[in-house]
Amino acid sequence: MKYPFESLFRIQQYALVDNACREYLFITEFFMCSGSVAQELFNTIMSKTITMILKHMEVYTQDCYDSIALFLCIHIIHRYQLLMHERSVPALDRYWESLLQLLHPRFECILKLNIQSIKDCDPQKLGNIDMRPHYITRRYAEFSAAIVSINENFKTSSCEWLLNFLAVRSSSSSGVCG
Repeated sequence: MKYPFESLFRIQQYALVDNACREYLFITEFFMCSGSVAQELFNTIMSKTITMILKHMEVYTQDCYDSIALFLCIHIIHRYQLLMHERSVPALDRYWESLLQLLHPRFECILKLNIQSIKDCDPQKLGNIDMRPHYITRRYAEFSAAIVSINENFKTSSCEWLLNFLAVRSSSSSGVCG
């Protein structure tokens, strides 16, 4: 059985969050330290694991064209960041920022590719005239609805800007979405 990437990502990140919280709390209690000392000890223990996960994500994102999966991963990161802050465990803050720096540019690149695809689309080459909404219009609507519903809890201005840009481009692209 094949699972979608975002499901595997969520499971992997939850395991990391769980282990990181336990490890960080153990370090602070056992070694009676906090702040940068606890962070240094944590990094010494977990750095190889974190580096491996980051390399895996780098390889995956280079060839990924699934914008919904990337967007879900971004929101999973935000939720786990919040969870760790609720638990008062700052140990993975730099890790989360590194992941977001990998995912955000790729997500924006894929959105821009979608915008360019709509812009370059010639409606005359797409087939017969049909009274139903064109499949590009339906795909755009499904895509936009998915992004908007995911973005509802953790709004990002860059995502909203790209969706607005996509809407303007698609509505002005030779009647494809009109």
